Amino acid sequence: MYVTLTLIALNVLVFFLTILSEGELIYSLGFSPARFFSEPWTIITSMFVHAGFTHLFVNMLTLLFFGIPLEKMIGKTRFLLLYFLSGIFGNILYFILYYGSDIVGVGASGAIFGVLGAFAVIRPSDYIIMFPIFIPIPLSLALILWIALNVFGLLFQIGNIGYAAHLGGLFVGVML
Repeated sequence: MYVTLTLIALNVLVFFLTILSEGELIYSLGFSPARFFSEPWTIITSMFVHAGFTHLFVNMLTLLFFGIPLEKMIGKTRFLLLYFLSGIFGNILYFILYYGSDIVGVGASGAIFGVLGAFAVIRPSDYIIMFPIFIPIPLSLALILWIALNVFGLLFQIGNIGYAAHLGGLFVGVML
């Protein structure tokens, strides 16, 4: 529980620092495939930067609801390892698929999708209410939907969303 709450607090703190920096931190800490070799630390720092309040809110709400119970199930150390490996691999997949791109990726989504993937594998029969489906569905079905929606988004480039990071994180969460 404490690791999850600490991660949420760090994300909120960096969000407010981003506002105070008038957005400069987004480009300083965000992950860009074109700058990966000159700024390798951004593969981690980008996981704490968000592009707006809604981005932060959705990620942190998801982390709160899934992170706390998962942390209790697998322990603090394994949870932290899962979180960071999922986020890092999400950024690595973004790097591979968009090699040379200078588009900055930010957010904890890769790490959070790793949490979701691990939770779905550990508790596949638990139910979730997922937007826009307002009926309870088992996590095993939600996992299939998350994969399908992100593959679809990746193939058709819908919106300014890091589908590659989501899928990379989800893959690590399921595997771990």
